[in-house]
Amino acid sequence: MSWLLIAIIAHFLNAGIFIIDKYLLKRGFPNPLSYAFYMGILSIFVLLLAPFGFSIPSVTQIIISLAAGIVWLLAIIIFYTALHKGEASRVVPTVGGLIPLFTLALSFIFLGERLSLKELFAFCLLVSGGIILSLLVTKTKVFFKDKEIVLTKAFIPALGAALVFAVYFVMIKFVFLNQDFVSGIIWIRLGAVLGALLLLIPLSFRQMIFKKGETIKTKALGLFLSAKSLGALSGLLLYWAIFLGSVTLVNALQGVQYLFLLVLAFLLFRKFPSLKEQFERRVLVQKIFAIILICLGLMVLVL
Repeated sequence: MSWLLIAIIAHFLNAGIFIIDKYLLKRGFPNPLSYAFYMGILSIFVLLLAPFGFSIPSVTQIIISLAAGIVWLLAIIIFYTALHKGEASRVVPTVGGLIPLFTLALSFIFLGERLSLKELFAFCLLVSGGIILSLLVTKTKVFFKDKEIVLTKAFIPALGAALVFAVYFVMIKFVFLNQDFVSGIIWIRLGAVLGALLLLIPLSFRQMIFKKGETIKTKALGLFLSAKSLGALSGLLLYWAIFLGSVTLVNALQGVQYLFLLVLAFLLFRKFPSLKEQFERRVLVQKIFAIILICLGLMVLVL
């Protein structure tokens, strides 16, 4: 199975996970810090992969791997802060459209990664399609009014999340260039566990994490466990795609993830009104144009 198909499957799973996460943040969990903490702690289950290839690399590699896990947790906190403030159908494509741009620059500088002309053309098509869906379809507002830039309240944390996620992806590609696949994953996820434990040091953080709120309903808990199970699978697939291919191109496929999110939002908006998308003629034309660009990008990569 090629890295391209693996990445597409991973992004499909992530689209469903983001919708579940949006529901849980509104219904069952008190704040993004608490949510990220439990996600980090659950990373301890990565040790189940130890029999399949765990090894102890150099001290430098251990530090970089653990640091990557901590950076991931920071990105999660920033991302869910944005998700808590805005709509999933706005925040997700905004972050998804910016991650590949940041990754392209960072991988060029720190990994020495160079795309061929064909790959660069595909990258431009995929990212352009994702950005069109992000800024036009979902109406993420960035405009001038009385010489003042007006942004949606979720835009700044979404921008920060995209940058930190890009740093994380470049770090894990560096880890995979120097370690075996399974061992690299284990050390990275142990870094996430370490990051979660570090969150407990400040008293204010502990109070936020363990703040008593509404009792988590059985349905919400079941959705949480389902989302984390899917998250573990999609995470492994995304890691594998990055291990096999270009970290820049894997992230350029974020536009494909939004297409899946768009379809799921359309199918589920009656149950979750906040997921409702607009389908007027003008907006529909914009969506079709963006979809064509993304499909062309995929064709360029395959052919």
